[in-house]
Amino acid sequence: PKDPIAIERLNLMNMAKLSIKGLIESALNLGRTLDSDYAPLQQFFVVMEHCLKHGLKSMQRNLVHKSIQLSFVDFYCPYIFFIYFLSKLYSIEGKKTFLGQNKSFWGPLELVEKLTPEAGEITASVKDLPGLKTPLGRGRAWLRLALMQKKLSDYMKTIINRKDLLSEFYEPNALMMEEEGAVIAGLLVGLNVIDANLCMKGEDLDSQVGVIDFSMYLKDGGHSSKSTE
Repeated sequence: PKDPIAIERLNLMNMAKLSIKGLIESALNLGRTLDSDYAPLQQFFVVMEHCLKHGLKSMQRNLVHKSIQLSFVDFYCPYIFFIYFLSKLYSIEGKKTFLGQNKSFWGPLELVEKLTPEAGEITASVKDLPGLKTPLGRGRAWLRLALMQKKLSDYMKTIINRKDLLSEFYEPNALMMEEEGAVIAGLLVGLNVIDANLCMKGEDLDSQVGVIDFSMYLKDGGHSSKSTE
């Protein structure tokens, strides 16, 4: 039997292919700058979000890993160490996350700034956006700004090539850690032919529910099946 995780990666990669292809074709036919309400663009961001979330380690696991990295002096007093760990576990971005795992792809995206200094402008802009309260909202804003700058492909390739850093956030068999992630990063360069002007002020990026609208891709079903083969 095939590995179910490998099947997930393949399905996500094929969805990304269809989404990118459909967005480019429809945008070129439209012949104008895209805005936030453009449905194929909205769907592209939803698909990218699913790709970036695939195989993310839970927040708790990352905290355990970081806590273990504390020096001996930091946990000289076991009580202080215990209080520190609980405070991190129960207060992440001001939200209780012990029961509901808050998986966010903002952490991996923040790596880009460390690897490509010019990306610092996007990270700073995201942090300055009023109204954003969650890592998920910041991750969504980052994707939109990177697309507008026509740097999304470059930045994704940058982090894809640093599996040693990504391993802190992703499981070994996650899409971003495997070949499918590199394929998607390469396909994103095609989006540089489109122009987008996305106003994020007033847009609720924190609580939007990202659902893939499969009806948009039914007409390309033949393409999807060929890709799967």
